[in-house]
Amino acid sequence: KYMKKKGSSKSLVVILIVIGIFLIWVSFFLGKNIGEKKAIELNNNINNPSGEPNVQEQNAGQNQENPLESQTNAKDEIALCKGNDFCFQKTALEKKDPSICGEIRDSSVYDQCYSLIAIAMNDSSICAKIKKFDSVAICYTEIAKIKSDPELCKEINAEEFYKDQCYCVVAINKLDPEPISYINNPTTKNICYGRVADEKNDLSICNNIIGSSGMTKEDCINGAS
Repeated sequence: KYMKKKGSSKSLVVILIVIGIFLIWVSFFLGKNIGEKKAIELNNNINNPSGEPNVQEQNAGQNQENPLESQTNAKDEIALCKGNDFCFQKTALEKKDPSICGEIRDSSVYDQCYSLIAIAMNDSSICAKIKKFDSVAICYTEIAKIKSDPELCKEINAEEFYKDQCYCVVAINKLDPEPISYINNPTTKNICYGRVADEKNDLSICNNIIGSSGMTKEDCINGAS
């Protein structure tokens, strides 16, 4: 009996030792992981004391390009149009790329493409690529109107009529009679003064009218009053 009891005691001691070693091993690795975590947190706090999200970490996910959302380049878009002029025009406007307009064969669509994209981009330099002189004038006039800049009217090399119209459009849009002084045609000039006086409801502008070509001072005053 004594030997059995003694043997049982030894076995119990061995088991307890094994359990103790296991617990020490577990606590060691748990403590190590917690320590590493705290070290990482401490390092982050040093590098980013405000506690705000790291910009590089934020951008990392954003910079990863999704192949489903990747845009087709301009050459591929041109190829997809398969010679369709209206497709070229649509693509040029979507991409804001005037060079695509150069692929258009029909002259009217060609000019329209450059004109639309020039106005959309508010870029008067694109107007110079248009072939028809009247379309060039309309392009410059629209951008001069948008920018309220009569200086752009000077870029029109077409007939005087188009340049005069450009100055008048800008003057009416600005409600400012000053650009009208650049108009050469007396009829256009008087009518334009009358329009600005009427739109601005300012009778004093009527005093700029000379003669009776197109509109008299009296007509202007009656219209603006």
